[in-house]
Amino acid sequence: MGNADSSTNGRHRSILVVDDDAAIRGTLQRLLRNQPVTVSCAESGAAALDLLQGGLRPQLILLDIDMPGMNGWQVLERLKQDPALVHIPVVIISGAHRSAHVDGVACFLPKPFSLDELLAVIHERAAPG
Repeated sequence: MGNADSSTNGRHRSILVVDDDAAIRGTLQRLLRNQPVTVSCAESGAAALDLLQGGLRPQLILLDIDMPGMNGWQVLERLKQDPALVHIPVVIISGAHRSAHVDGVACFLPKPFSLDELLAVIHERAAPG
């Protein structure tokens, strides 16, 4: 559920990956292993909200849309309703929904994406902690 990948220092960015696909979560953790990024993962929208309500404060959330149970749109709606979480930038990562602008979303990163595209979004959207 909430496993961190690397140690945190002032140059690290903290990211929460929310995706029901274990292969995608694992791939993102491996891709970011050598970057100044701390990665936490949640396998569902409900698990992500549990982590966030438990005090996790990432600088960026990578959020899949098509998940069973609580989908990404429902997670986004809950984030927008919580004053402690509304400021966290959300990047939609999905192969199904290709929208240029959605209220409350920092940007859209269509699957599949390259490591360079992912790093550019992280650098642009997540302020270092």
